[in-house]
Amino acid sequence: MSVAVQTVDLAIGYKTRNARQVVLDGLNLTAQAGEMVCLLGTNGTGKSTLLRTLARIQPALSGSVKIDGVDLGQLSQM
Repeated sequence: MSVAVQTVDLAIGYKTRNARQVVLDGLNLTAQAGEMVCLLGTNGTGKSTLLRTLARIQPALSGSVKIDGVDLGQLSQM
């Protein structure tokens, strides 16, 4: 199987003018093509923030996300 989604040292959270709030840091994950993944956690642990970051709705604070081996920052919005 090929790697569909991969994160390398991903930090997600929120930036404001004065501060940066990290929700999750040092996130390394790999999901294979065709693999079913479940995202579990209590309220406020960053599940939605992670999904918004993977979908490029919200920028990552640091690290990288790769889709089919291509860095997310190199893909167009389309």
